Amino acid sequence: MRRLAIVLSLVLLSASLAAQQQPRLIAVGDIHGSITGMTAILRTAGLVDATNKWTGAKTVFMQTGDYMDRGEDVRAVLDLLMALEPQAKSAGGRAFALLGNHEVMNLLGETRDANPPIFAKFADAQSEARRQKGWKDYSAIGAAKLAKGEAVPDVYRQPEDKWMESHPPGFIEYRDAIGPKGKYGAWLRGKPMVTITGGSIFMHAGIPPATAPAKIDELNDQLKDEVRRMDRFVQRLVDRKLALPFFTLQEVVQVALVEVQAANALLTAAKESGQQADRA
Repeated sequence: MRRLAIVLSLVLLSASLAAQQQPRLIAVGDIHGSITGMTAILRTAGLVDATNKWTGAKTVFMQTGDYMDRGEDVRAVLDLLMALEPQAKSAGGRAFALLGNHEVMNLLGETRDANPPIFAKFADAQSEARRQKGWKDYSAIGAAKLAKGEAVPDVYRQPEDKWMESHPPGFIEYRDAIGPKGKYGAWLRGKPMVTITGGSIFMHAGIPPATAPAKIDELNDQLKDEVRRMDRFVQRLVDRKLALPFFTLQEVVQVALVEVQAANALLTAAKESGQQADRA
């Protein structure tokens, strides 16, 4: 009995020491563009100093998504997350960001929860010139269709005042920055939506038990594939001069529907006339 008690004591001591050796883990979500909220949390937790430099030593900081949209300081939040990654790594800790639904929405072109104050933080001295060029390029798509005798769909018929209103200063720069070749877009596209740390699964939302994959990386691979496919699709529309790189998801969907309808009309007409349809 005495030997058993000693063994149990050693096991408990080992478990206690192992627990003490586990790094502190802090998870935060739904910052939504609030740099003051984010820095307040980080400083209170002892993870950064007054200049926002990493002081968390071996702590693991997990940002579980939705740091974009709504709040006007999205750019500052992204800059801080990107800066903390190498700083934490150098100190033996970890600062890591996952993709939430709002990050994915933006990668796909869904900007309904972004707003002019967010876009304004991406504007610079050349923003007005870019807006004017954007309007010119947008107008040229409709003009080209008209010149070819084609109908001009509504997606290309927005009047200048309305177009300028929906493309405030910084909008084009924002869309470019989170695009596949943009500073933030390239970084975001390298992030997973779910990860395992310290024996726990971290994700912005949840995984339905009925459709849970065998490995969580299957979810990450699926998401990355869907974003890549969307990027390629938009690029094909741009190459065919049917869209512009900063088109939103809604505009891309409208363009696609118009092209599908036009293709179906050609196929129907060709079938009725007994001729081969032009699939170019």
